[in-house]
Amino acid sequence: MCGRKPNAVAGRDYRPATAVYLKRAADSDTGTVTAETALVLPVVVLLLAALAFAAGAFAAQGRLQVAARDAARELARGESPARAEQIAAQTAGPDSRVKISGGESVTVHISREYAPLKGWPGLRLDASATALRETAPPPGGAP
Repeated sequence: MCGRKPNAVAGRDYRPATAVYLKRAADSDTGTVTAETALVLPVVVLLLAALAFAAGAFAAQGRLQVAARDAARELARGESPARAEQIAAQTAGPDSRVKISGGESVTVHISREYAPLKGWPGLRLDASATALRETAPPPGGAP
């Protein structure tokens, strides 16, 4: 038989199937992509959630700033504080707190809590704006 084993025919391996399967599994990278995805996916989801939270907070801060500016402008023109608070609440939201102070100039300070979902911890956002009160030109004087 020329030194061949009795079970060896044309270079085939006749070991038990489980031994061949285990050797293939040890030598291949099958499943590594799935394992890496399972490890990385929660990190990606967390990063996207943090990005969405930051974008929402940035937009809410912008709305507060616009509300403070509009309310200060209305007060500078001679509107009542109640009307200025109404204008601020329309833009900033009904849960915002408006504080008005002034003399020659008026300052409007608006604050509110920003939370992406009810019951979740959030941020306290603040905005303020100051405007000089407008005075009427003297009668018969230059504008």
